Amino acid sequence: MKKKEYLEDLAQALKALPVSDIEVIVYDYAEHIQAAVERGENESEVIKRLGSPKAIAKEYTLNHFIENAKTKPSGRNYTKVLLAALGLGFFNLVIVLGPFIGIWCVLACLFIAGTALVLSGIVTLLAILLITTGLAAGLSGTIWDVTTLIGIGTALGSIGLLTMLGIALASKKFYHMTLKYLQLNMQLITGK
Repeated sequence: MKKKEYLEDLAQALKALPVSDIEVIVYDYAEHIQAAVERGENESEVIKRLGSPKAIAKEYTLNHFIENAKTKPSGRNYTKVLLAALGLGFFNLVIVLGPFIGIWCVLACLFIAGTALVLSGIVTLLAILLITTGLAAGLSGTIWDVTTLIGIGTALGSIGLLTMLGIALASKKFYHMTLKYLQLNMQLITGK
C-alpha cells in the first residue's frame, strides 16, 4: 500500500470525527511516514508497522467519543462510546456489554421500585379522603385509622423518594465509572 492510499483510507475511516481532527491525525501520520522514509526505511514497511487505518480510526473514534461524553454527558454520547468500544472487538462485546446491561437493568428496576413506593404512599394518603367522606367500607374512620394511614403513606412516599434519589446519584456515578473503564479497556487493547 502506498502512502497516499493509506492516508486516504485513514481519512475515510475517521469520518465520524470532526474534519479538523481528521486533518490533524492524517497530517501526523503523513509526517511520521515521511520522516521514516527520510531515515531510509521502506515506505511499505512503515505503513505495515503502523497498522490498519480502520484499527487506528476505531481507537481515535473511541477516544473522541469518551472525551465528548465526559464534557457533554448524555444518553446519546454514552451510546456512541459503548458502540465504539464494541467496535474494538468481540472481547468487548462480552466484557463491556454484558455487565453494562446487567447493571442498568438493576438500576432501572430499583428506580421502578422507588416509583412504586411513592405511588403507594400517595394512594395510602388518598385513602384518608375516603375515610373522612365515609366511602371506605371496613374502616371506622377513627383517629387511630387516620393516623396510621398518614404514617404509612408518609413512610412509603419518603422511602420511595429516597430510593429514587439514590438511584439517580448511582446512575450518574455509574456513567462516569463506565467512561473510565472504557478508557482503560481501550488502553489495554491498544497497548497505549
